[in-house]
Amino acid sequence: MKSKLHSLSVCVVSWLCSYIRGLQNSEREKANKMLLMFMSPNAVDSVFTSRDKERNTIKVNVIKKMTLVSMGGHEVNPEFGLKTNSSASSIETLSFIFQCLMNQGFINKSTFTGIEQLQSCLGIESFCRAVIDEVLKFNSKADLMIAVEIALGMFYINIEQTCPVLIKKVIPLLISDTNNNKHISGPRGHALACVVVWTIASAITYSMKTKDLKIKEERQGRGTKRPRSEFEKEDAGSLKDDGRVTNSKLRRLLSSPEEDAPEPSGNQSSGKFIVSNINHLLTDPINRAIASLLQLFSSMIISEFTGPRSEFINTFFQELLHCNEAVVKNVLQFASVPMVEQFLCVSGGGNFFIQFVMAVCNLGSQGARSLAVKALCLRKR
Repeated sequence: MKSKLHSLSVCVVSWLCSYIRGLQNSEREKANKMLLMFMSPNAVDSVFTSRDKERNTIKVNVIKKMTLVSMGGHEVNPEFGLKTNSSASSIETLSFIFQCLMNQGFINKSTFTGIEQLQSCLGIESFCRAVIDEVLKFNSKADLMIAVEIALGMFYINIEQTCPVLIKKVIPLLISDTNNNKHISGPRGHALACVVVWTIASAITYSMKTKDLKIKEERQGRGTKRPRSEFEKEDAGSLKDDGRVTNSKLRRLLSSPEEDAPEPSGNQSSGKFIVSNINHLLTDPINRAIASLLQLFSSMIISEFTGPRSEFINTFFQELLHCNEAVVKNVLQFASVPMVEQFLCVSGGGNFFIQFVMAVCNLGSQGARSLAVKALCLRKR
């Protein structure tokens, strides 16, 4: 195949490149060996004609270029798929890719494969931490905002996994460490808050779109509703006349949403949230991570009135209010009552205060409206 069937070799390598993308690191060894075998040039054979040698050279160059493009423009490494040089680590590779994307100002399709491989090599938590470190290396607002957009694009490739890990593990460790005060205040703190809010908004929007597509597919799969036969109508009428209802139906009618939903872990309970009866929403990993992050904000606001952490939290909610109404509601419903009370008291006046009060009112619960009215009355005094 290597010596004569040049076109078939190119087809095999093309399939291998797409096949390797879907494999985990532990499963790529055999496929990578085959890929490297096709990339190596053929030994010069005495029976080769000049035309065969020329076609063989063209084939090798095509395969190398196709492999480089498939792997994000970097050399192939059988261990983890990418390398900038022989001694480069995964973190250095990520830094190199991030700098290249900063120079470009956008993410193109050729880098998707490299980013996916880095996520599988480093793990989601280490990948998120490394990307955040790259963002915080910059100082100017213009560079920071470009870095935020690049980071969001890298997270969005696997947004359902990166969002919960980012806001539940990476960000709490970063803002809880007093050595990171310079990273959570000023332009860097604003950029960090933008990364967190935009990632949450992207994850919520993606989740909503996915649910809508599933509902549409289910409706299309069901088709038209099957008409009830006369026998079914008679059986239903006789059961209704006899006053008999099955136990399962009776339990569903009498049970409340709180009883059906599983109890969340930790100290989180519906009574602590500004919106009641939302325990069943905590089964979603993104919602659980949002609730955990807002619980951390609550403890920080109550213990620290002024400082870099309160500045970061203030910036977080300012950026959140710029999102659409569905995202704002999805996040604020997991805020605790003490945090909202304290935040409304310490937040400055102006448009931000009014917007936050209106966002709390739009949650629809009686407790949220009461807090908003109370805050407005206290501010008028």
